[in-house]
Amino acid sequence: MEDKMIGLWEVQELSFQGQNYKDSIRIPIISIDDDKIILPEIEDLHPLNHANWDVIEYSKTDSIRIISENKMFNGNYMILYTQDSNDELIHCSLISKQTTLILNKIDLFPE
Repeated sequence: MEDKMIGLWEVQELSFQGQNYKDSIRIPIISIDDDKIILPEIEDLHPLNHANWDVIEYSKTDSIRIISENKMFNGNYMILYTQDSNDELIHCSLISKQTTLILNKIDLFPE
């Protein structure tokens, strides 16, 4: 599961406490490596969005925890993956109690 998360993701949707923030994102990219995550910068909110993430082991579904100073992204997320057979993109939904992110994985080396 961890390998599937690592890479660059394009943000398609972002909501926090029921409010849409997609149009407030300055650069709609999330970068994830082994333990760090760089979250998108949101206008009028904490500008530095470097954070940590890890897998939550006790969950029966794929779940991660994001540890961030930005309350919009801080928390535990259930992960739902899908893959579109038409565009072959991996899609990911990250859902917490307050935040929902809909992401598309960026393929840096398409065939």
